[in-house]
Amino acid sequence: MDFEKHGFKTGKVVLPGIDLQVTLPKNHYFRNDKIVENIESHTTKILEDMNISSKFDKDYGLRFGRCLTITEYDAIASTVCILNVSPAANLCNYGHESTHAIMHLGLENQFVDMLRYEGFSLNPFNRYDDEESIANVGGLIALYRNYIINFEITTDTVLAPIYRELFASKKPDISYFTL
Repeated sequence: MDFEKHGFKTGKVVLPGIDLQVTLPKNHYFRNDKIVENIESHTTKILEDMNISSKFDKDYGLRFGRCLTITEYDAIASTVCILNVSPAANLCNYGHESTHAIMHLGLENQFVDMLRYEGFSLNPFNRYDDEESIANVGGLIALYRNYIINFEITTDTVLAPIYRELFASKKPDISYFTL
């Protein structure tokens, strides 16, 4: 399949939310479909446009975003899209969905390198055994990199435990101190 014909990019791409520039390996592709009106109808349209007959879980629950990954022979392509909720929620959702793409495209090391660069020692791929918790780290990093961490996040029943572990692993920034 010619993924580039369908708007997918290869080589250097920037993953939304976490603003991580990655270099995709050969036969790996990414596309950002941005904000869409309806996640399920958008997913159906992508599959129809690419002549792919596939079933996906339409009753997964309330979805604010999706990372759709398509594998064909030795090629793999991921696209992300989100619903428009609010600026902070959109950022968190982009980071979450981009982290799913990172995992699907085999870019875990680049994500961990970014965490190290930001001063975090937590490796979510070693700490968590489920993809959603790892993707939630990406959502929190998107907020952190854009200076948005608020009380709602720190008390959210899903994000709060991950938030506490992530920020407990943060090295103190001593650049503010002078001798």
